[in-house]
Amino acid sequence: MGEPHILKSATDVELPDIGKMLQDRFSELESDGGFYRRIGKSNIIVVISDEDELERHKGAIYSIAENCPSRFFLVFADQDAVDTKATVSVLCFEQSDEAYSCSEFVQLHTPREELARIKSVVLSNSSPGDRTILCLLDRAINSESAEMFLEMSDEVIVDSASFASGIALLSDLSLDGETDVIDLNWLRLSPWREQIRLVFDQGSFAEALTKIDSITIAGGKDTVGSSVFSLAGWLVSRMEMKVNSFGSRGFECETLTGSTLTIQIEPGSQAGLASIRFESQSEDGETYYLEVSRDTVLHTTSNIEPDYHVSRTLESEDENDLLIRYFAVGDSITNYQPALEMGLELRQLWSSFTGAE
Repeated sequence: MGEPHILKSATDVELPDIGKMLQDRFSELESDGGFYRRIGKSNIIVVISDEDELERHKGAIYSIAENCPSRFFLVFADQDAVDTKATVSVLCFEQSDEAYSCSEFVQLHTPREELARIKSVVLSNSSPGDRTILCLLDRAINSESAEMFLEMSDEVIVDSASFASGIALLSDLSLDGETDVIDLNWLRLSPWREQIRLVFDQGSFAEALTKIDSITIAGGKDTVGSSVFSLAGWLVSRMEMKVNSFGSRGFECETLTGSTLTIQIEPGSQAGLASIRFESQSEDGETYYLEVSRDTVLHTTSNIEPDYHVSRTLESEDENDLLIRYFAVGDSITNYQPALEMGLELRQLWSSFTGAE
């Protein structure tokens, strides 16, 4: 990842001339010699509020542009803008000697009240037949601005952990049922889900899973965050439990065997997910547990097997790194939709009981 090797741009472009200006930039490149690959994989819309926010994500955007040549629309919803201005650019990254992969960029600075007009500009200049992806990375962008582009998008990428509304934001984005929602926070939780699956696939732990009567999930330093409800939703859906109620003891769930299992939600020592603990009581009153917790690495401890302790490193949880990883190698979103739906249901029950937003 790095700065583009070649950049051709034009400023103060009239909106009807965007397509022509992009083609002109490519003509300039071809006249300079070299082989320039212009294979669009996606139309990527990034809605942002100012240049500082663009700078925060520029490294990730360049990495995507280098590895997944696309047509980017950077839409600045600027409350201070007087009129709409357009800049077009072609950014090329050297892949081998005199061979380059190129992405196209259309920057649109517009007053927020003009966003409806910009939607038609983006639509008319999108690469036909390619998938359209909406990236919501800017915390200052409200849901109304996002909805402007949602209906024309095949996929929306968001980090629910970055927004005050957290997992509730995902509910709004999922309403139409036609747009794929990729939550970067779901990708952030991948090591937790993998570790839990790996442990309970082992013989002695698999048997213990059928006897668990309580799960405690801790996370969110000041308020319970979206990570907690995402993981809780995944557990409930994967274990095929029925949630009956929420009260002072937590969520009362009915397991497949008809027994009762309680899920408790607690504040954590850090902003993200801090720990998850599974417990069961033996007939003689002994407590058995398995706990997954984190500091700089992910720890798994248990007394189901004597002195059981497994550690695994954590990949970067930075939003930009997650974004790069998703575009570079993808990530499984299998089981995501049922987990999201259950996580939203759990959050609604919790919110109704506690009065928390």
